[in-house]
Amino acid sequence: MLLASDGAYEPLEDVGRDLADYLTGNPHKDAQHLVEDAVRRARALPAPYADNATALVAHVG
Repeated sequence: MLLASDGAYEPLEDVGRDLADYLTGNPHKDAQHLVEDAVRRARALPAPYADNATALVAHVG
């Protein structure tokens, strides 16, 4: 399960990334990778983004 703030998902969606691609099986690493990638991409885009990027990944099963 993925819960992400707009600062985490919007920069990735704007460049066509599928958020499911970040869910590889390690919740901690998945959340960290998603947020780091979102922040990096947000800095490169001309549109302003929220000043936060937060993600929670949980294994439900």
